[in-house]
Amino acid sequence: MNLVAGLLLILPLAMAALLGLFGKRLHGKTPGLLAFGMAATCFGLAVAAFLHLRGLPEEARFVEASFWRWLDLGSGDQRLALDVGVWLDPLSVTWALFVTGVGSLIFLYSISYMEHEEGAWRYFSYLCLFLFSMLILVLGENLVLTFLGWEGVGLCSYLLIGFDYGKEVAARAGRKAFVVNRIGDVGFLIGMFWTWKLYGTLGHGEMKPIMAAVTAVPPLLALGYFVGACGKSAQLPLFVWLPDAMAGPTPVSALIHAATMVTAGIYLVLRLSPLFVAAEWALDVVAWTGAATALFAGLIALRQRDIKRVLAYSTVSQLGYMFLACGLGAFGAAAFHVITHAFFKALLFLGAGAVIHALHGEQDLWKMGGLKHHLPKTARAMTAGAFALAGIFPFAGFFSKDEILGVAFAQGYAGDPSRYVLWGMGVLTAALTAFYTARMMTLCFGGTSRVDPHLHPHEAPAPMAIALQVLMVASIVGGAALGFEALHWMPLHHWIDPVLAAPPHPTHLPPALNWGLMALAMMIAVLAWRIGAKWYGGDFAPARQAELTAPRFAKLLQGRFFVDELYALLIVRPLRFVAELCLEFDRRVVDGLFRGAGSFSALLSTTVRLAQNGVVHAYAFWMVVGAVLLLTLALA
Repeated sequence: MNLVAGLLLILPLAMAALLGLFGKRLHGKTPGLLAFGMAATCFGLAVAAFLHLRGLPEEARFVEASFWRWLDLGSGDQRLALDVGVWLDPLSVTWALFVTGVGSLIFLYSISYMEHEEGAWRYFSYLCLFLFSMLILVLGENLVLTFLGWEGVGLCSYLLIGFDYGKEVAARAGRKAFVVNRIGDVGFLIGMFWTWKLYGTLGHGEMKPIMAAVTAVPPLLALGYFVGACGKSAQLPLFVWLPDAMAGPTPVSALIHAATMVTAGIYLVLRLSPLFVAAEWALDVVAWTGAATALFAGLIALRQRDIKRVLAYSTVSQLGYMFLACGLGAFGAAAFHVITHAFFKALLFLGAGAVIHALHGEQDLWKMGGLKHHLPKTARAMTAGAFALAGIFPFAGFFSKDEILGVAFAQGYAGDPSRYVLWGMGVLTAALTAFYTARMMTLCFGGTSRVDPHLHPHEAPAPMAIALQVLMVASIVGGAALGFEALHWMPLHHWIDPVLAAPPHPTHLPPALNWGLMALAMMIAVLAWRIGAKWYGGDFAPARQAELTAPRFAKLLQGRFFVDELYALLIVRPLRFVAELCLEFDRRVVDGLFRGAGSFSALLSTTVRLAQNGVVHAYAFWMVVGAVLLLTLALA
């Protein structure tokens, strides 16, 4: 198992180095094929690790493999000893499975998508480094390694979003993602230092018994980690980087928004779930932040015209659902939604990439329409992903989303009225999700064509089509295969729950009420879908006119609540003003002092140089004068 764990980390790092150093000499599909072969091999290794753990008794399903001692500082209670190694348990292996599995399909898709792009070797090198960083994040045996992987995916996202750095919009989006994530990382660092101060360790193996026995944790400790999670997983108020990340290549959007980087924050909360449960009101902050983010982003998605931006705000909204589940203590349900979301959101992003590829770069939904006749396979695949996103039975998203809503209602039913409010926010978000998803699909594939007549849309090449078909199957059957709470079929929960904290509140409802709520949520989703499809169907002229002459609230949605403008007004401009003042102070005062000192030194040196005339008797004269002055001072 040590060999398997080591190869999981070595292979992507080695491939990243190989392509980075020698990739420029490779041509055509070769860099992509090499990278895909590596990713597929990593998926095979993750499957091997899963099978190994599954064959062990439940209480023994963890493997700690240390490769070498990295740090050994201090002594006694203040000793910090860290190894470089991996920590395999059901949680980390589950993350490794879908990261490498969905990641492999994105690598495969990228072979054709990036074939003719200049610098494709660089793109695949970044992808490999991204995969390595993500695996370090989830498999690292201590929080320091997790943080290094955390920073690694942040760096790689900056490189991938800004891959086409010649475009200012891409370069700016990459910088924005990097800066906003660094803000969240401050919280992670505070939490990590505080954890070491309290418990004297950062290793997952050593923390396992400590967290199992902990009963009280300072809430601010847990919230430090949560701030880091908000930055990486795009929660209020640190969500603004993620929609702008659409400036990167579409496969990058799928990789970041579906299976990897944005789920890192959820992973951190799940990994440290006992700390959150023991931190009094910290879980309430997580729940309300998640619900607010889900509803907020869902509203914004209603009025977006760029197909990738619709999916981006949808991702922010679904991440809010996951945090809502974490805040309710339904950690297994959060992991469930992470996995189903990876399936259908990767499918939707890659499907959108196929549409954009067919339309030679067009992303405006108002300039699409009728594409089901030109791209029938892509339309079928994206429809499966759209139904899964909307939470329509029997597609994958229905099962995980319904479980989260059921837990919220169950806690209200048990006597906490605030949970009914969270449930209502979740149901409203689900209705918005179905509406804007139907809008997107209808504007793209339905109605009459608004495509530029000079374009001739065509289906995606084979590697792209294969990735879409595999993800379509996962989006259809993946949810039912992993769990259906109403039928007590919960294989994912049986596998992953033993390493998560137990829910602090009731999570079950009477069967009749549970089925009734499920039917209600289903009817709301179907109704919202039908309204969206009907409103934006046909020639879509009434809907377009309504959006163009939108009232104030609709314009607020189109402007994305002007959050970026608010940040610019309250944060960016004041900081820039202070920076400009500092610059002027530096130019006028600091530089002036240095220039004055330089001028004085020059004048002094010029004056002294007059005495250096090379005349020996002059030197003798001044020596005598100096001696007389010294003697006078001594006798005075």
